[in-house]
Amino acid sequence: MGKLMITGKAEREVCYDVVELTVTFYNDDKNSSDAIDTVIRQSENFLSIITSKGADISKIRMDEDSLERSSRYDDKRRSSARRSFTLRTAFDMKFINSISQIIRNENFNAEIDYDYLLSNKEEIHKELLKEALDDSRKKAEMIAETVGEKITGIDEMKHESIATNIKYREFERG
Repeated sequence: MGKLMITGKAEREVCYDVVELTVTFYNDDKNSSDAIDTVIRQSENFLSIITSKGADISKIRMDEDSLERSSRYDDKRRSSARRSFTLRTAFDMKFINSISQIIRNENFNAEIDYDYLLSNKEEIHKELLKEALDDSRKKAEMIAETVGEKITGIDEMKHESIATNIKYREFERG
């Protein structure tokens, strides 16, 4: 009788199916009201354009609104206004490209940040854990069989972020 410690592996290529686009409008100006006005005007115009193209306004959240005043080396004060929106939507490259094109065509002072995600990450993770467990079981059975023994069950299972390690119960003579 003895114990085996086997590491199971599972891999899968998956495609992102969700994108979060964060669009940040910004403007620097001599006074704060002009900086704010430009950011508000551009961001409202942007929202109007993308909702007219089918974007769901309920899936757009406002992230940041800020105004900062700073002194420059020549003692002239400047104001910086920023406003950010995040839109979470199904991955659609045509739509993603259209957002960039709107910003260019309208000459908006804006930056875009893209975050690609999986909508079913937990489900995929569970499936991969099952596959890794099955892989380690097959390996353990193959090893036990070569020495004329039989696996009777799992004694201990350890899940790490990258791999699932399983210790099988003592094996019996076959």
